[in-house]
Amino acid sequence: MRALVVTSVHRADDPRIRERTVCSLAGAFEVRYATRAPGPSRGGDHEWAELKGGRLRRWWGALRQMCRSGVDVVSVHDPELIPAALLEALLGKGVASRLWALRSRHDLAYAFDAEYTALKQGSLLSIALKTSPARLEEARALLDALFADLRENGVSATEFSAAQAVAGTEFLKNCESKNQISTFAAHLEGLGLGAGFMDEFISRLQCLTLAEFNLYLKRVLQSQNRFDAAAGPGNE
Repeated sequence: MRALVVTSVHRADDPRIRERTVCSLAGAFEVRYATRAPGPSRGGDHEWAELKGGRLRRWWGALRQMCRSGVDVVSVHDPELIPAALLEALLGKGVASRLWALRSRHDLAYAFDAEYTALKQGSLLSIALKTSPARLEEARALLDALFADLRENGVSATEFSAAQAVAGTEFLKNCESKNQISTFAAHLEGLGLGAGFMDEFISRLQCLTLAEFNLYLKRVLQSQNRFDAAAGPGNE
């Protein structure tokens, strides 16, 4: 069994990745560890692969590593802002989103939203769907079907382009005031991406390809990555 541990942002000797992830996986897998140079100061339990170039080139290199065949487990330690922003728009932003269909076609949701929160050691995509208690299980079944469809079939070129436009608009809308800009810049610094990533956001969004995004959907929408919770009458 083979495992890939990849980060285009953190240093190779970051103990949160080198010790907690690589070492723990090495007991059960052949581990390939892909990072920027310099490589880990200590080897022996993994094969190291260098991600060369600047941030953007390293990011593409990380994606190529994840596309390699013969990998059974992938552990990603990058804040995946670009594909996650696209997924957020695809699922819950506007009348063309996938969640809108639960309201317009099935008359199931009073309100809905999708929001992505990037963290340094993991990220959270929150999907909120407001429905009646009597239709809770129906809502869960339709969400299951929605995620399965995205995971197995991906999105079309038309839907992909529409989501790119929405994600770009959402980014610009959320960076209008000085306070919004400074808050986002500080968040990017905390993630290790640097405040300059803000100036690259739109161009990176446009560089993401349909094939890469569909690969991302297949990886992140696995059922084991999901947790369901209900709040309201009868669900205290």
